[in-house]
Amino acid sequence: MSRLEPVTFLYHLSEGAAKESYGLNVARLAEISASILNTASKKSCELEKRITERVWRHHVFASLYRATNEDVNEVLRMCKQSSQVSHI
Repeated sequence: MSRLEPVTFLYHLSEGAAKESYGLNVARLAEISASILNTASKKSCELEKRITERVWRHHVFASLYRATNEDVNEVLRMCKQSSQVSHI
């Protein structure tokens, strides 16, 4: 049996969600097979992408909800200019 080396955590606990997860690194230290780590990494990336898209959509809809008539008119002007440029 191999000698276990101590692990020193250089992070502190704080309230809220973590910006990054070190679960895959811990799994690697636990010598989980590479194929499982690869699958977990892909799934993690997919989940992060879905969460990022959901947050972006929420931000867009919240911005639309707070939009003033002036904001809407500005966007319409930009769209009109864009369509005129694309016809040149």
